[in-house]
Amino acid sequence: MRKFYIVGVFLLSLVTLSNPVFAHPYHISLLDMKYDVEEKRIEMEGKVFLDDLGDAIFKEQQLQVDWEMGIPEEAVEAYFLEHVKIQWEGDAREIRFVGMEIEDDALWVYCYVEKVKPRGVLEVQNTILFSEFDDQQNLVHFQDEVGLRSERLHSGRKLVAFPLRKV
Repeated sequence: MRKFYIVGVFLLSLVTLSNPVFAHPYHISLLDMKYDVEEKRIEMEGKVFLDDLGDAIFKEQQLQVDWEMGIPEEAVEAYFLEHVKIQWEGDAREIRFVGMEIEDDALWVYCYVEKVKPRGVLEVQNTILFSEFDDQQNLVHFQDEVGLRSERLHSGRKLVAFPLRKV
């Protein structure tokens, strides 16, 4: 009898761990930003888990997302623009979308911000999934001529400032 109990617990654990709901026990997104000196713009790549983003879009836009049917680009763009804000020298900047793609269980979003001079302060607000998860963390990496800087945002810290520096 004990063998059946142990085998049952083992099988239940496998089913639970393989369930997509339990696929990642952490809540994190990534925003990579790079300053392009020649174009005078900031190129951005954002990465977020598909299931979490689908839940957030449903909650905010009442749109059920089926990633197998394709990327709901308008919904993703609206969500991203609502939760990622860029300011340079105190002025809000427009984020322009380039595209999106699914990679395994995550979505990459590609965009840029134009007309950013190589001096001044860049402010980044990233509240992606903060309304969904208390433990959500958003990593922001910023690369310019001087080097790479990284910051971790969470519900208590939603904004980071990066001074732009020229070599």
